[in-house]
Amino acid sequence: MLHATYSRWKQQAVQGTPFLSIVVPVHNQAADILSAIDAIGIHVSKLGIDWELIVTDNSSRDRTVSVVESLDFANLYVLKATRNSGKGSAVRRGILAARGNYVLLCGAEDVTLIEQVGHFLHTLQNEGADVAVGFQDTSAGAASPHQLSSMRAIASHGLQIKSQGARSGFRMYTRRAAHHLHYAQVINTSSFDLEILYLALKVGYKIHEIPVSRVKADGSKLDTRQLLRDVFKIKLNDIQGVYNQRLNAHVNRGQANVLL
Repeated sequence: MLHATYSRWKQQAVQGTPFLSIVVPVHNQAADILSAIDAIGIHVSKLGIDWELIVTDNSSRDRTVSVVESLDFANLYVLKATRNSGKGSAVRRGILAARGNYVLLCGAEDVTLIEQVGHFLHTLQNEGADVAVGFQDTSAGAASPHQLSSMRAIASHGLQIKSQGARSGFRMYTRRAAHHLHYAQVINTSSFDLEILYLALKVGYKIHEIPVSRVKADGSKLDTRQLLRDVFKIKLNDIQGVYNQRLNAHVNRGQANVLL
């Protein structure tokens, strides 16, 4: 039955609005992208929902794009990058292209967490959250979601996770929140995730952190100076009204699928 469901997803395009969009940013991952897609497909097919998978490339120099395109799956889309603009740029393009009622951002290094997609959907559907963020909580007894509620928590949380080098890129949004926040995004380095959480709190979206199992480090080397520059830039953008302008512009446009 599962094999049949997964095969149907590969062959028959979703009609209308998908229930879930999964966005996977990639860069030079030809060696493992097929196994990642298969792991996602096998598990999500168990849920019995209409879904799409968006692989958004950050100017890979290997065969990542051609490998994915060769699959020719009906509900698999590839977004190509003409130049390396940073992981944040690739994520932004993928999120803004997503059509689902819910949008999952899943780094290729976090694909082992795909089994928790049902938990994240439950949090958004039944607990009123707009954003659910996977967080590797190593404290004893941490097993339930909790709401994130302060700008200071965002900054310290981001610094701590980045310094550990084992943060989760696994997060889910309602489509409204995903498009609103990533339309306003301006940071293209890996600090984009900190910016998005900052914006979510600024807007007043309800954010839940969900403890997840130990995640694989994404392999990127921490650049503390770049991180501090980005934190400063986030605060400066806010003071100068950059975010208010972009957040309001998205609302005024009255549309979600805008690729810039």
